[in-house]
Amino acid sequence: VYFVGRTTQKHKTSSPSDQNGPKRTLPQFPNEKKTSTGEALPVFDDHENFYNVIKHDHIAYRFEVISLLGKGSFGQVVLALDHMKGKQVALKIIRTESRFAKQAKEEIRILETLRQMRETNKADTDGRDFPIVQLFEHFTFRKHICMTFELLSINLYDLLKLNKFTGLPRDRVRRISFQLLKALYYVEKAGIIHCLHPEDRDCIKLIDFGSSCFKKGPTYPYIQSRFYRAPEVILRLGYSQPIDIWSFGCLVAELIN
Repeated sequence: VYFVGRTTQKHKTSSPSDQNGPKRTLPQFPNEKKTSTGEALPVFDDHENFYNVIKHDHIAYRFEVISLLGKGSFGQVVLALDHMKGKQVALKIIRTESRFAKQAKEEIRILETLRQMRETNKADTDGRDFPIVQLFEHFTFRKHICMTFELLSINLYDLLKLNKFTGLPRDRVRRISFQLLKALYYVEKAGIIHCLHPEDRDCIKLIDFGSSCFKKGPTYPYIQSRFYRAPEVILRLGYSQPIDIWSFGCLVAELIN
């Protein structure tokens, strides 16, 4: 039994006493998908394999959906209330396509590596010593890989937008740059290539490891946001962790100008 939101309605099926009477069928959902044999598939996803997010829907009997925070090619991020711990979290719900599921598993492996590094270094939890987003938990729900993170504020792109893209005071850029470099130090130490872009977050934390990979593992031919892409990636010359320093330089220039 799944609880799928306060606004859903029950659909009555035939009872045993109706077996000899007229046949009754379940009402069809407007977005219901069928297999090649005509069998109905679960209606929890849309036609692009995104999870159908419903306000007050409960994920894994624990996380209540409050609102949608963002949506990308990978899936969606929602603001959710963790009823077990009584606090709000950011819940990332990955699309069920195999390529996104594969990358999500790599993202979890990277975040677990960084979490172990945080614990080894006995870093604080507010991010000053270890300015990288915290992964709380991960699980699979209705075939969707899900991850819960600490809830953060606006990202650097939104900060620039609020400032009407006129650039930030240099002292502020200096503080942001220092925190970013500290985050990149730990990422480099863990052997990870991140791919910086301004959607990463003034007290800053490095987020979104969905396009990241391990230095010693397989790399991807298409990587980094276009405007922050290093020359060696554009020219297909092979790349490693220095591409993050190129993106860092582009980002600092954008924050100033």
